[in-house]
Amino acid sequence: MAVFFQLWNNDTNNLIDEYETEVAAAIEVRRYRMGEEDALSELALLRFDNPATPKVIAMCDDLLRYIEDRDQSAPVPHVGTRRAVQ
Repeated sequence: MAVFFQLWNNDTNNLIDEYETEVAAAIEVRRYRMGEEDALSELALLRFDNPATPKVIAMCDDLLRYIEDRDQSAPVPHVGTRRAVQ
């Protein structure tokens, strides 16, 4: 069984979407964050290794911290200077 992720709305108990990777799910959470931070308090991100026993990655206010931690741990691209070749 392949691992997959789901984003749920806790207030309505509705599935928002399912994702093949945690990165794809995190991108969706960032979209909610850009819209309204209060919207994040309604969400839960789950990981399914075994469909019968999902694992909660983060929910409610912890979801904002989860996204911020992921953003801070992302590698920073190196910006070099361009030199003319002589």
